[in-house]
Amino acid sequence: MRALTPLDFTILSFLSETPRPVRELLEAEPRGSVYRRLKRLLADGYVIKRRHGYALTPAGQQVKAEREEAACLGGLATVYAPLALVPSPCHRALLE
Repeated sequence: MRALTPLDFTILSFLSETPRPVRELLEAEPRGSVYRRLKRLLADGYVIKRRHGYALTPAGQQVKAEREEAACLGGLATVYAPLALVPSPCHRALLE
């Protein structure tokens, strides 16, 4: 699998609720980039084309959830750097 870009995660979060067309996303992002990244996400199996637009596959939902979890795991480590050295999320949660 290829590394995902910030635009990929923008597309994944945009499609997370329901199958929808990407028209609304084109207002905020460059058209060519969105369709190029969407084509890659389709090829990697994160997105599927539906009748009323695009939707996330279970793999896409998992990648999105992992990204959100990684953002949450920063927690107090952003304030107190030594917490980032704790080996597991369970231990980090206990210390926080």
